[in-house]
Amino acid sequence: FAIESAKLLDVEVPDKWNDIVENIVILFDEEKQFHPEYQGYINDTIKQADVILLGYPLQYNMTNIVRENDLNFYSNVVDPNGPAMTWAITMLNYLEISSNPFNQTLRNIAESYFPKSYANALHPPFYVWTEVPQGGAVNFITGAGGFLQGILNGFGGIRIKHDGLYIYYPSIPTGTKSIKIRMLDYMKFQFDLKIDSSTITITLKENKQQSNNLCIEYSENNDSPKHELIQLNIPTSIPINTESKLYVSDKC
Repeated sequence: FAIESAKLLDVEVPDKWNDIVENIVILFDEEKQFHPEYQGYINDTIKQADVILLGYPLQYNMTNIVRENDLNFYSNVVDPNGPAMTWAITMLNYLEISSNPFNQTLRNIAESYFPKSYANALHPPFYVWTEVPQGGAVNFITGAGGFLQGILNGFGGIRIKHDGLYIYYPSIPTGTKSIKIRMLDYMKFQFDLKIDSSTITITLKENKQQSNNLCIEYSENNDSPKHELIQLNIPTSIPINTESKLYVSDKC
């Protein structure tokens, strides 16, 4: 990411950056089909989510089986009294691998971590995040950030890539009717995103580009992709069980 960012900003990239990228070591156990935390690691207690970050946010290329193995292993050795963001990231990763194809067992595991993702914010009188369940650093923004990612990128399924803003098989927590994420900004377009049990609805609130449009691409049941224009203040709805992409173009 640093190299790509430097090129976009027309900044010279040191040769050693490429050397680091090409030679960085990510350990993998072929027999157990998981990623050890470090060479010689067995099952020592870990402080917080670390290896599972390969899945999200890094999006490291691996099979769902390997990713599930990582999650199953490290969720059992992580310190239960560790920092708050661990549980949100664990939930988010389980949500992603439970979505396509849908897996109810993994979905249930994901949702079991949801209450833990905000449990550290339940301390009266101010109800702000603490670093660990017993206290620690107060107004712990990293924990709050993990919770927000659980909503936006977990249930919301949002991923930002080079060619657009993707919405990967979003969902809503059990016992809720809908999620509404207001005032999302992407490429100078501001919109609301609503997710319920059957649909994704996007309502464009502001277009600061003027010369371009906000478009959505999606496909149902492996059909050919459909493209629609997102019009100002007119809700656009598509089925929830899809992978969709918002992109900017002069025409859709």
